[in-house]
Amino acid sequence: MLQQAELVQIDRNAKLALGAMTASFFQTNHSIPDCLGVVFDTPEGKVVYTGDFKFDLTPVHKQTPDLHKMAAIGQSGVLVLLSESTNAERPGFTPSEKLVGDHLREAFALAILRDRKHLSEDGILVVVTRNKTDGKIISGPDLISRGFVYGPDSDGLIDEATRIAAAAIEDLQDESITQWNRLKQALRESIGRYLYAKTKRRPMILPIIMDV
Repeated sequence: MLQQAELVQIDRNAKLALGAMTASFFQTNHSIPDCLGVVFDTPEGKVVYTGDFKFDLTPVHKQTPDLHKMAAIGQSGVLVLLSESTNAERPGFTPSEKLVGDHLREAFALAILRDRKHLSEDGILVVVTRNKTDGKIISGPDLISRGFVYGPDSDGLIDEATRIAAAAIEDLQDESITQWNRLKQALRESIGRYLYAKTKRRPMILPIIMDV
């Protein structure tokens, strides 16, 4: 059906002729970009469909609702209004997406600080350098402890974890798997299993894959 359909790109100023009626559009907004309401101008009168919307006057994507156009449509007369706005029956206002975005950025910043602290106190870096052309390993894996292991047995623990990491990489290469996400997952899982078996601890393992 999609191959047989004619796809028409529209925006707030588009106007389509649909037999005996026309369709025009007006800008609304919500938590997703490019929200539009539709006006069907029929021989019997105008039918307006808003879609789910809210009045966000400070949207992050700068697409403010076209209040003047909505008012003009209403003044011209509307036969049927099909409108949807979640929680419209509740008093008050929904916070602007800009405010939501500010809170998300704050949450991400706190998460980054927490992870950095975790990495510095209980983490291991795994550095691997690959040929960007064929994905073959040029150097590594090199394991760098960031506070996880210490004491007289730390060198042996890191050496064995390095051997296990190298074996995990070799297994992927034998299967011609070069995707960086698969490589990172294999390193985290193989090193994590070994270290937990030896120490009963689960460090933050951060693989760093460099293609050169």
